[in-house]
Amino acid sequence: MHKLNHMSSLLLYLSFLFYLLFSSSSSSLNNSSMLAAAVSECQRAPSAGETKRCVGSVEDMIDFSISVLGHNVVVRTTENMEGSKKDVLIRKVSRINGGKVTKSVSCHQSLFPYLLYYCHSVLKVRVYEADILDPKTKAKINHGVAICHVDTSSWSAGHVAFMALVQVRVKLRYVTGSLS
Repeated sequence: MHKLNHMSSLLLYLSFLFYLLFSSSSSSLNNSSMLAAAVSECQRAPSAGETKRCVGSVEDMIDFSISVLGHNVVVRTTENMEGSKKDVLIRKVSRINGGKVTKSVSCHQSLFPYLLYYCHSVLKVRVYEADILDPKTKAKINHGVAICHVDTSSWSAGHVAFMALVQVRVKLRYVTGSLS
């Protein structure tokens, strides 16, 4: 089980407090709530079957990944931000490990005044890669990675992943309805 060590935890809180004390812009309240969410996520106890760590460097990200997966790892990442929050087409979906349940580590960038990633590994996931295309030109604009959780039974109904999924389903229904 990996957590932030006491010194990292203290630095995280001090950075957060420093930011709050010396930010005077009108967007500070929005930013401070995002920072509070990042601190909260890093300090939260792992879910059942989850191994997690918040890291502030690529070296720490590698160390965590090796501690979970061993030395024989393949790095997969979404290539860029192109297509984010836009309509896109998905093509050439590849099932990693033949679509079988596999072990993985995913790292999510947190909104914080310095580099901070929330890295975690959960049991029972499937990993996919796909090309992301511009819907008008059909040109490839990105290559993405998706990690699908097979067992979410221990998650609360308000889990952030469920909230995101609801938004995607609503958008898919809208797009499907508008095509008929």
